[in-house]
Amino acid sequence: MTAVEPAHEVLSAANAVWVNDATGHCIGRFGRLGIDVHHPVAVQLEHGGQCLACTHGRTTEAEWQRFRQLMWDHHQVRVADSARPGFLATKMSAGGGR
Repeated sequence: MTAVEPAHEVLSAANAVWVNDATGHCIGRFGRLGIDVHHPVAVQLEHGGQCLACTHGRTTEAEWQRFRQLMWDHHQVRVADSARPGFLATKMSAGGGR
């Protein structure tokens, strides 16, 4: 029998990217003012605490790449580079990633 990878949903918009687990709970968010990478809900309920890696500052290309790596490291979710939020794409084309 082969293992079935859990389904994840990656939603991208102009202002943020959300990653939801198979139960529909948010396990990751990338926005203008920070990154949130959360424990799955079952772990939160059992042990308390939500954040695996959370920041509260302006995000850049480097943080986008970090978010993508964190989602893989903690949840084995590949967030495609093409899912980058619109504000980051605009910043990249207008200012070279500053």
